[in-house]
Amino acid sequence: MAISRLKLVVGSCGMLLFSIAAHAEPIWYMKGKLGSTSADAEVGLDLFGRNYDISDEDIVWGLTTGVKVTDYIALELGYTDYNEFGGSYSSPETDPFTSNNYTVTGNANGELSAVAFSAVGILPVSDSFSLYGSLGLANWELNFRDDFISNNPAALGFGSIRGSDRGTDLVMGLGAMVHLSDYVALGIEYERFDVDSSMGFLDVDIGLNSVSATVVLRL
Repeated sequence: MAISRLKLVVGSCGMLLFSIAAHAEPIWYMKGKLGSTSADAEVGLDLFGRNYDISDEDIVWGLTTGVKVTDYIALELGYTDYNEFGGSYSSPETDPFTSNNYTVTGNANGELSAVAFSAVGILPVSDSFSLYGSLGLANWELNFRDDFISNNPAALGFGSIRGSDRGTDLVMGLGAMVHLSDYVALGIEYERFDVDSSMGFLDVDIGLNSVSATVVLRL
């Protein structure tokens, strides 16, 4: 319930800021980012009572269009591709019929991307340097696959489980920007994004931490 209320607050603030932007003299810009993201995923397969964790790192990139409403407030709409994350796992299990203990080994991987709308608070430190923080809602798309092999003496075999899901979760960021001119800026950005996905009997919870270099061009 707390997350739902926070999403409602973020959405309401976004609508308010958009209304302010419509009555101001906005400065439009484009932002590109390229960096590294680390993903920590908790996977649960309720059908088999199987739970495991995987961690991975990959390249993250994104494109954003934004409007600076005042010296202290901006609105952004952006696409981010978190690429793939995955890893191998080994899960000890017990046959419910024979009570035999056995091991399931497998490889799991996922692909994740998102479109986010964020409100940005800006702190100008000097004419050429600023800090900022962002909070928004990200509509994500996840494709997940788990290929596994079982050494259960009563039922040797292998299988593949696949799932796709969409949802909306909060995304937060912090960054710093060096303004080279009135039209070009370079920066660094940290982003935290948590995905809570449920695909029938397959549950995937992902925590993403990304650090990216950014380039901003004023339009």
